[in-house]
Amino acid sequence: MRAEEAWKRVSKPAHDTIAVFDTGVNCAHPDIPCIRGYDAISHKMDWEGTDANVHGTHVASVACSTSHNSIGISGVSDFKVYPVRVLGDSGGGSLFYLARGLEHVRRNRPDIRIYNLSLGTGANPPVLAKIIRKLTRDGIHVVAAAGNDGKNNDIDPHYPANYLGVVSVGANTVQGVRARFSNYGASVRVFAPGENIVAAWKGGYRYWSGTSMAAPHVAGAIALTGRVPNGTLDLTKLTGYACNEEDLRQCKKRCGK
Repeated sequence: MRAEEAWKRVSKPAHDTIAVFDTGVNCAHPDIPCIRGYDAISHKMDWEGTDANVHGTHVASVACSTSHNSIGISGVSDFKVYPVRVLGDSGGGSLFYLARGLEHVRRNRPDIRIYNLSLGTGANPPVLAKIIRKLTRDGIHVVAAAGNDGKNNDIDPHYPANYLGVVSVGANTVQGVRARFSNYGASVRVFAPGENIVAAWKGGYRYWSGTSMAAPHVAGAIALTGRVPNGTLDLTKLTGYACNEEDLRQCKKRCGK
């Protein structure tokens, strides 16, 4: 996917930050361009960003790893990360903390126009639905993972991905077909790479699979283009280039495809 060609073709947007709602982000990682964020669990503002679980670090890296720094990978976009910790060290969390985190960013960082939520639940609490309605009404791009249960979300909804106005993201394989674990259905708006994605992890890098990895591909693509994709996210169309057979190994290593 040569995203650097896309970076040359798009103008620098007025808003250049993606809020990542997750287990936190390891902002000490040299490949992630963090700014100070918010810990919704401890209610700590101007938070320096840590991540004992590393899920959020991997997610943030897919969307926003620094390019042209001679280390690691390049994220889909060159945006900064605003980390919002709404999940605990085990990877689980309370809908209360998610709602608190969303409301905090909505009220205090109106300049942030892209929210990535690589998380989900079968529960549909009114407080979460209300906040999501506010965000989408205000033109915020809310990107959410469709879930990893291999089920039809039209029959068994997965929230917040199933809320009206949310960009629900399923996962594709390297071959461009739906990953067996990915949820699906008409409510899943776009499928993006989600199998064996390499991104930041602790002080290094690792491969990980899931719709959690697919969602930040879409968040990064929105950052690049200002548009919400539909169907299957073909990141090569942002550049006009695709990986040939000779480049496939390096493309998979560097781009997660």
